[in-house]
Amino acid sequence: FLLLGLGVDDSYVLVQAYHCTAESLPPEASVKDRLALTFKTAGVSIFFTSITDFIAFAVGASSSFPSVQGFCAYAATGVVFLFIHQLLFFGAFLALDAHREYSKLSWMWLMLGRGIFWSPRYNSEESPAN
Repeated sequence: FLLLGLGVDDSYVLVQAYHCTAESLPPEASVKDRLALTFKTAGVSIFFTSITDFIAFAVGASSSFPSVQGFCAYAATGVVFLFIHQLLFFGAFLALDAHREYSKLSWMWLMLGRGIFWSPRYNSEESPAN
């Protein structure tokens, strides 16, 4: 449950930073610009949270108790994989959702299975307002 809490916290930080980019960037900003600013602001927070958690669990893995050693080694490895997951997989899904948002499609299209087969309504390098 500890790793689940860390992963959900990182997800909330990324989503909140993505929503804040709508206010700080002009309306003609592309998905690429919004995600770059999102990871520029939230990525620092996630990095330092993950590195301090990793160091704490790595130090705990040097304990003399075998059960604490195993738990801390597992948790330190899990923190590294969570950080990679947030950058690669969650970031990719956030980009897909941003494209859905810019295409002005309802979130229910994902539920109906059309998400991967969206027709290109705009170029991701251009303004979504066009």
